[in-house]
Amino acid sequence: MEQFQWKDQYKLGIEIIDTQHKRLVQIIAELGDLIPSSLNSTGYKNKAKEKKALQKILDELTQYAHFHFATEEKYFSEFHYKRAKEHEAQHENFRKTIDSFTNKLATRDGQLSMEISAFLENWFKHHLLGFDRDYVETFHKHGL
Repeated sequence: MEQFQWKDQYKLGIEIIDTQHKRLVQIIAELGDLIPSSLNSTGYKNKAKEKKALQKILDELTQYAHFHFATEEKYFSEFHYKRAKEHEAQHENFRKTIDSFTNKLATRDGQLSMEISAFLENWFKHHLLGFDRDYVETFHKHGL
């Protein structure tokens, strides 16, 4: 599996947000590193080890979402961003999806790491290149 990497096209030009987005890319890459090492021709080599590593990543994603979304939402409020509610709904969807993956991890075997990775890469590209790009002008007007 090709490792997900930061690209210049993801840069918003808002240092605090770009730094946080780079951290998400690092988490996605860590997940990608886990996938080839945890699989063999019949599935997972070590289910307990894979579950522990996935739980660590899900915990990091939960912490990331809390911190990053709080940062964005603080500025939405401070700058009276017109699409704040719509954007915050995207954040809530992310949180619920990560919670769902955490629940699945506790109750299911299988290739959950690949499912999480696919979700994160798709969400990152769609959210950052769509929703996040929409607030750049507002944030820049207020000095960020």
